[in-house]
Amino acid sequence: MESESYAFVERHQCPVCNSQNQETIFQEPFVSGATWHFLESYYRGRITKAALRNGVYTIKQCIDCSFCFQSQVLGDHGMQTLYEEWISPAESREKQRLSGDNDSVAIATQVQTLARLLGRPPSECSVLDFGMGWGHWCQMAGAHGYQAFGLELSEQRIAAAQENGVQVIRDLETCDRNFDFVNCEQVLEHVSDPVGTLKTICQILRPGGYTRISVPNGRQLPDQIRQGTWKPSKDSIHPLEHINSFSNLTLKLAAKHAGLEFIRQPILQYPTSSSLGILRNRILPIHLARRSTNLYFQHAG
Repeated sequence: MESESYAFVERHQCPVCNSQNQETIFQEPFVSGATWHFLESYYRGRITKAALRNGVYTIKQCIDCSFCFQSQVLGDHGMQTLYEEWISPAESREKQRLSGDNDSVAIATQVQTLARLLGRPPSECSVLDFGMGWGHWCQMAGAHGYQAFGLELSEQRIAAAQENGVQVIRDLETCDRNFDFVNCEQVLEHVSDPVGTLKTICQILRPGGYTRISVPNGRQLPDQIRQGTWKPSKDSIHPLEHINSFSNLTLKLAAKHAGLEFIRQPILQYPTSSSLGILRNRILPIHLARRSTNLYFQHAG
């Protein structure tokens, strides 16, 4: 039985604007109450109380920029254990398999928008999936003719992606490519320094290149916590994993601090033979720009 206790690191500053002007909106030890009930159930007993006894599930909101984040996060050793052991690779792959058709349609739509965004033949464009998981986005981009590469930390996911022909980049510091497009989906909610991660993306984009950033939408989280209608669960601020909770505004602010400029999302146009199609083409981009946390940005260079 596991007896090791993992160290936690305290984030004293807001990860988006660096302010120390914060309000604690939720606090409970990881090993008690609703927080432990969720963790024990969600990870199917793979985490013991001994492992988390040094940590307190603390959610803070920055008073200056409104960003919500977990102030106590696992250190490097704990994070490695979380993503390689506590999160079951077998269960993760099964979830991907069960959602395969829906995911494939969504990914295909994302890749098809690149033609409108980049304006060049796919064979001339180099694209990267930053945090590729099992490599499905890279496979789809490659099938459309793009020079597709993937970046991932998990050795198990890297091996699976390579078995499917995905070109993997392990170290960005030795990467000599300037990408035309970087896909970053479901990554920033997991990292301790989201602005630093976005700066890294900025550095590997060519001047004028684009990135798509997608994270869970936590716009309603602060109100839900304060109203008492919220409890620890798998949502925008999932205990241990989703340590950052973004809204549309805080995602744009983080990108701005990294040197990225927001652009309207390229939308595959609906047929304009009906008034509904015309309305969707006009209204949908405006709605996404104001509410969504699936956004596109450009590196002006």
